[in-house]
Amino acid sequence: MTCSTLAPLVVLGLVTATSVAPAPERGASTPGSRPSAAVQARDTWARSTPSVQVGVDELAVEVEPTSSRLVYVPAGGQFELAWELELPLRMDSITPTRQTRWYDVSTGREFLRREHVRTAWSRVFPVSPVATPEPVDVEFSVSGARLESSSSSVWGCSPTEVDDVAPWRLPGECHPVRRVRADELGDFWVPLPTLDYEDGFHTDDEYAEVSLYYHVDRFAAALSASGYALPCEHTKLQGNYTFDLGEEILAVDNAYYIGSCDERPMAIFGQGEFADYAYDGDVIYHELGHGVIDAHTPWGLWRTSCNETACSDDAGAIGEALADYMVVMLTEDPHIAEYVAQREGQSPGGIRNLDVAKRCPGALMGEIHADSEVVGSALWAARQQLGPRLDAFVLDSLNGLAEDARFEDFTQHLITTAAPDPMVAQTLADIFADRGLLDCPRVIPFEADHPLFLAARPGERGGVQPAPLQIEVEIPEGAAVLRLGYEAGLFGLADGDAAPVTEPMLRAWVGWQGPVVFSETRDERDRPVTSGPAEQQLLVRVVSQTRRELVFDVTGAGDRVWIALGNSLTFAPMEVTLTTLAFDEASASGCRVAPSSRSRGFLLWVGLTLVAFGRRRREARGRGAR
Repeated sequence: MTCSTLAPLVVLGLVTATSVAPAPERGASTPGSRPSAAVQARDTWARSTPSVQVGVDELAVEVEPTSSRLVYVPAGGQFELAWELELPLRMDSITPTRQTRWYDVSTGREFLRREHVRTAWSRVFPVSPVATPEPVDVEFSVSGARLESSSSSVWGCSPTEVDDVAPWRLPGECHPVRRVRADELGDFWVPLPTLDYEDGFHTDDEYAEVSLYYHVDRFAAALSASGYALPCEHTKLQGNYTFDLGEEILAVDNAYYIGSCDERPMAIFGQGEFADYAYDGDVIYHELGHGVIDAHTPWGLWRTSCNETACSDDAGAIGEALADYMVVMLTEDPHIAEYVAQREGQSPGGIRNLDVAKRCPGALMGEIHADSEVVGSALWAARQQLGPRLDAFVLDSLNGLAEDARFEDFTQHLITTAAPDPMVAQTLADIFADRGLLDCPRVIPFEADHPLFLAARPGERGGVQPAPLQIEVEIPEGAAVLRLGYEAGLFGLADGDAAPVTEPMLRAWVGWQGPVVFSETRDERDRPVTSGPAEQQLLVRVVSQTRRELVFDVTGAGDRVWIALGNSLTFAPMEVTLTTLAFDEASASGCRVAPSSRSRGFLLWVGLTLVAFGRRRREARGRGAR
């Protein structure tokens, strides 16, 4: 017999009637009066609210409409009518819980509960095989025989086809697969990785899944304790990621936040040539941190900002610094990704070290991961003084950050956010001022070997994308000709990949009275065009395939000049490294540029190299860890 369905209602911890389930058929007779008696008992239960064992705090999370109903519960060979209540998933400290509870229809008192989340044992490195080389035994919360719960799941990746095709796989990608299953006791013991460089490339590895599952749960618990959450109700992560080139498997030496909650995993972790990025907890926390940033800033942190002097991707660098800060929140360690760094032969201190005093603008180069260390190291210095009390203010500062925020915008915004705690606000103000982050002019003196990253010109814009910094050069007395040497190429490509010059890519200007002032005009199609003043354009001399030299007359320039570069490409960033600075006492024939004569000014394009990208180890499929 089935009774009518009533809508559920949650009011101050009281769950009222929904529907009555049919009596189970196990040979027991069911008196016809029992369902109607149960409906009548609803009012009795409502009157007994003070004794109901479900508190307001436990129902703070919205209960699904079908979460309460009248059912028959087996008890001692018979069936008792009871209210069945499904409670939502909650995090108690680091342990999740999802329960079903049953209540007496007459008194409303709880008499039975079932915990759906079970714990399973596994062994992991607390952060990574390098940062924390002693493995520990940990408990997982899982919902079945896979590494999965209602809030997260993890996948490996196979270079060969598998039976179950994941709907998100794109052509050329490895095949998502779930290799790890619980043993007969419900635990997840898998072989632990070693640091032997010869065994680095494992496309069938199981520990990657275990590591991902452990660290995403740990990160989510830390966020929950701070009142924040990951952007996805169910977070999918994928490790062992490789790409199929047909005759060979391409190692992917990076990790990427994808930003998807439904169509694809939220983040992927490459199986590199020597390093498995899913082994490094720092990398996992960093990529998950990008998810938090995207979820809590109005429009993410990604847009280049320009003024009259330079174009800088400060917002991207701030995003990388905040993602690193979320690593610090969990590890209390300023060294980011020591495992990846050691495996790839980089600094043993990690791919980034926040325990340094980097200052703006001298430490800037225009690449977001490198520039992030200026902000990240300042935040680390503040946290050393303030401890975890700083964490809440950093997380709260995400709200209101513009997608094109500059360093000055972010630091002032964080100080304002921390204003309720004057000690925190003053500490931040002092450190940011010392690091040049409250007012950072984008001009640096010439320094040999200083790299400059020139972002690609936005596709809808004409002219050039100004470099992130201008170079200030002091002119010695008696100097007539300045020679500034540098190397240039497409960003991320070795010299050996170069091909013959086919088109111009780089422009250069000189400022005589101060930094070069870029202006924006409109073309015939009303599109923005950025360029520098025509009378200040410089001669560029080709020294070799990658080496260039700016040569110009400085007889009337005063005691200093300012040099600006611009990228005219729309499809590729460029990398310029300053190499030499020299002066001639006499003007070189054919190399004069009069600073005040527009008719005698001229531009020679700098030939750089168009290349065939070929086999590249960094697959840009999202925002990477470095």
